[in-house]
Amino acid sequence: MRFPTNWTSSATVQDNLIGPILDNNRVSFQDRLYNLLTYYNNFTEFGNEAWMGPGVSNKDSLESLHDAIHSITGGSGHMTYLDYSAFDPLFWLHHVMIDRSFALWQAINNDSYVEPMATVDQTFTMANGQVINVDSPLEPFHSNAAGDYWTSTSARSIRKLGYTYRDIGDGSVSTVKAAVNRLYGSSAGSSGLSGRAVGLHQPLEREVPGAPNPNVQAPAEVTNGKYQEYIANIVSQKFAINGSYAIYVFMGDFSDDPAEWSMSPNLVGTHGVFAALSAVDATSKSNMLRRQMDSTIQVTGTLPLTSMLLAKVQSGELPCMDIPTVTAYLNENLHWRAGAFDGSRIPLEDIGDLTITIVSAEVEPASATDQFPTWGDFSVLTSITKGKVGGC
Repeated sequence: MRFPTNWTSSATVQDNLIGPILDNNRVSFQDRLYNLLTYYNNFTEFGNEAWMGPGVSNKDSLESLHDAIHSITGGSGHMTYLDYSAFDPLFWLHHVMIDRSFALWQAINNDSYVEPMATVDQTFTMANGQVINVDSPLEPFHSNAAGDYWTSTSARSIRKLGYTYRDIGDGSVSTVKAAVNRLYGSSAGSSGLSGRAVGLHQPLEREVPGAPNPNVQAPAEVTNGKYQEYIANIVSQKFAINGSYAIYVFMGDFSDDPAEWSMSPNLVGTHGVFAALSAVDATSKSNMLRRQMDSTIQVTGTLPLTSMLLAKVQSGELPCMDIPTVTAYLNENLHWRAGAFDGSRIPLEDIGDLTITIVSAEVEPASATDQFPTWGDFSVLTSITKGKVGGC
């Protein structure tokens, strides 16, 4: 069931909602993936949405991006919840894309992989707090008839499993970087500002609300060989409510009706937190302890702001992209709300540990089609969210 009309046996599916909602989030997803592939060179940070502690940086991960797609395509149906998502065939298409995204990153960063880490929850075969590493058995997946299990070491190369992806080509770093630029750089926030802007734009199949027109040269904002990138970092509790939820970020006016948020033309993007439903026997001692432990798990994700800011510059609503101008504009026009995927509102106060921080970094454009931009250090633009619910 996708976007079910209700949670009864008579519910009907609303598949027709998936495409438009994904389209309205497409630039955000594309920017996030491009930022992930060009910014991170550490496996744990790239792959894991768990909060890594204080520090000013891009707080996104492939897992967080994965969660948003799960939540949005389910629309409070099977895909939206950990308990049931694999019942939907979309699950398998989605995870092939996650596998492919990791394979692209891995081809570029083949010197970083699984690091030893203590588990934060128990499974059928691992205890809470048990340290697992690259050689821990990936039960229940047997690698041979003798009963041995696959490990992260033995499954490190997808070629070992008998397949590859077209965009990996010969596997060289330059080949994969060129593919990433071609596929995901066209609507990234930096696309109109970098060397990739000439001859590399791939026209979008349809106009995306709020997205810069890929056929129009973005404002010349490169100063001393660099441009400014803006990102909203979001931290919250994984199991803040009963099930999955979203943080919707807007730049400008939006409807007060939560059911309309996902299609707002001023929607910057949707941060989806993919979680399980509460256990049926929520009063049992084991489940109470489990929920107490779960409530301490903080996760992070980002929503890039640069593409929407560029669209506002192109429309004349924003004069330029420098930090003072953008800070003043976002102080007045950046808003966020929380909601469940059934179209209901969640009070921001109910989202445990919710913190939204706007950060900015100088980025040096790529010098060639097979090179990535170079990211500088991030700084916090504190005044934008200060004093608001969930503000830093």
